[in-house]
Amino acid sequence: MKEVYVSLSENGYVQEWCDIEGNDNLPERFFKAMADEKLIGNVDAVKIVDGIAVLDKKEQQNVMVENGDLINQIQEEIRTL
Repeated sequence: MKEVYVSLSENGYVQEWCDIEGNDNLPERFFKAMADEKLIGNVDAVKIVDGIAVLDKKEQQNVMVENGDLINQIQEEIRTL
């Protein structure tokens, strides 16, 4: 687990990550949390529960379905590189 700073969207999911430890100059929207390094960078499907980042697998599926066309487009672009 790593100490990070996050900001949350209106629906309560992490929308920004910042891993600068002890930075007193962060905007007020950031607060400290603990996160598994595998979750860092994941947005729109991670909530903070009792100060710990937790992946919401159901919301992750919803986000993937909502962004399916974009994901397919990016995967196709990667294959053509």
